[in-house]
Amino acid sequence: MKRQWAGEVRSTMDMAARIEQLKVERARFLAFAFARSDLLIEIDRKGVITFASGAAHSLVDQEPADLVGRSIDILFAPPSKALTAKLLEAVKSGTWVKEQSVSLASGRRVVQATLAACPLPSKPENYFVTLALDASPPAQVVAPIITAGGPPVVRDQQTGLADSASFTELARRRLADAKPGSDLKMTMVELDGLEELEGRTADHGAGLMKDVGKLLSDIGGSNDMATRIAPSKFSVMHDAKIDVTKIQSRIADLARTADPTGEGVKVKTAEVKLDPKGLSDVDMGRALAYAVTKFAQSHAEDFTIDSLNSGLSDLMAEAVQSIGTFRQTISSDGYDLVFQPIVDLRTSSIHHQEALSRLPDGSSPFGMVSFAEEVGFIADFDLSVLRKALKYLHDFPQAYDIAINVSGRSLQSPAFVDEFLHVVKDAGQLGQRLIVEITESSRIQQLDVIDKIVAKLRANKNKVYIDDFGSGAAAFHYLRELHVDVVKIDGSYIRDIEKNARDRAFVRSIISLCIELGLGTVAEFVETPGQVKILSALGMEFGQGYLFGKPNKEIHQRGGKVAAPQPQTKVQTKTVRPATWV
Repeated sequence: MKRQWAGEVRSTMDMAARIEQLKVERARFLAFAFARSDLLIEIDRKGVITFASGAAHSLVDQEPADLVGRSIDILFAPPSKALTAKLLEAVKSGTWVKEQSVSLASGRRVVQATLAACPLPSKPENYFVTLALDASPPAQVVAPIITAGGPPVVRDQQTGLADSASFTELARRRLADAKPGSDLKMTMVELDGLEELEGRTADHGAGLMKDVGKLLSDIGGSNDMATRIAPSKFSVMHDAKIDVTKIQSRIADLARTADPTGEGVKVKTAEVKLDPKGLSDVDMGRALAYAVTKFAQSHAEDFTIDSLNSGLSDLMAEAVQSIGTFRQTISSDGYDLVFQPIVDLRTSSIHHQEALSRLPDGSSPFGMVSFAEEVGFIADFDLSVLRKALKYLHDFPQAYDIAINVSGRSLQSPAFVDEFLHVVKDAGQLGQRLIVEITESSRIQQLDVIDKIVAKLRANKNKVYIDDFGSGAAAFHYLRELHVDVVKIDGSYIRDIEKNARDRAFVRSIISLCIELGLGTVAEFVETPGQVKILSALGMEFGQGYLFGKPNKEIHQRGGKVAAPQPQTKVQTKTVRPATWV
């Protein structure tokens, strides 16, 4: 009898321990799911790493298990060592550390990343730190540009040069103000081996970047005419008389001087003559932005200086042609809207519908829209879709409310926001029947600014959604910073939810957090009744997908019915962004 009783006690204790372990694991999993970081670390009050999971090797050249038991201080390169004290203070006070740039020591290299940290109530004695690889150098807003009425210039902290967005705007203005006969060029510079050099000489690396920034500023005539567009890539606009080969040799000399081994880096350059004849200054600026962005985002193996030498002029010509085609598409109303229902999973009735754009041949304008985002032209398209959706609501009074996609890049434009709010408010009650889905292909930098815009939309009784949550940039810090109404969970988590336990766990965690925050949830890519059964059990409110209806030109009106759910043989897939759109 005693033996049986002892066994029951042990079983109860084991169960209690298991439940406690599951709670701890759930807390860790929840943090990782929403941070969408590359590496999740848990530290104790002394800064010792007690748990690590994720891509530690690519960030700090170590395996996650090797980090456990060591001080988090070992992860930081010299410029970021002060972060350790900041984290320990946050652990003690139980406060958040907002997203910020950090330099990590990865073997002999220095890796730029983004760090954020927070406590979780379920583990008050520990603290969670997330790290995500950052492809762009740190930047900060400094003094306004000299040109009256211009936006503030964002500068790279290490070089003092304008960031790519500020640079392209300033370069556009210089082209517009250029005197007849002026001969200008833009030179792209790539420092092959810069990361390895910084790893060998972290102390001298900062000095090298300042020297490179000063050199390019001198060549361009000011630090507004040069930019650091990626950790090892630069661009400068200058007089055509300047010998580009001298730029190469001077930077190479600076690198050799900063390198204890005397090896330095390999400097590559490509130049393009800027001839604004026949082009508006706006179009030239957008072409510049496109070329600079493609150069910054490219990998060395597929878009190097060598390829630029033969293709940069063609790239800009294609950009200008594409801009003209895009403008013609908007001005001639050369696209249609189709409508896909969003269904209440509890009642199987339509809740609202999403308006999706289609070209005259029925194809998605994804490539065109992606290109428009890259060259800063997407705001015009978003405004066009807004007006078209309002016309549908006017023409079909019984239509369900309409959700439209608005790019995060558009929302960062004051001119767009003013016009958007004016149109919506001027439409009165019709305007209040629009739902705004914030979508973007890259990380929104000014979340505090966007949140103020969200507040204005919600004050006008417009619901605001975060689109494609869990995919790309839309992640944990969006929910912390943006006071929206609903979260649309990316379809990549839904597609295999019937057979993938990890996807179910992620979706369960997302729904759990949204419930705690008082947010609604929508599942994308719903295609089978089995998915609906699982999603409903997890607490999902709404669903969108082929199961309830494909995008259709016929607008959904009250009194209509959703077709009975049927398993779909055709699987929905997301379009992969093409390299260019022309």
